[in-house]
Amino acid sequence: MAKDKIAKSKSEWWAFSREEFNKWNLNAHPEDRMSFPDWIGEIGTCYGWRPFLDRYGDWDIERV
Repeated sequence: MAKDKIAKSKSEWWAFSREEFNKWNLNAHPEDRMSFPDWIGEIGTCYGWRPFLDRYGDWDIERV
């Protein structure tokens, strides 16, 4: 994950994250592959945003 890459919007953050997620699963051992929601829970703050679970249990992000 590029530490200096900052998403300008939520949609850009999700695009960056999906791209990185796809790279992860492509290169990971089959037993280490994750679902997208699980992966989001593991990455923490990145691209200038922090993922969190909203009151409905869905992933959302906020700027840091």
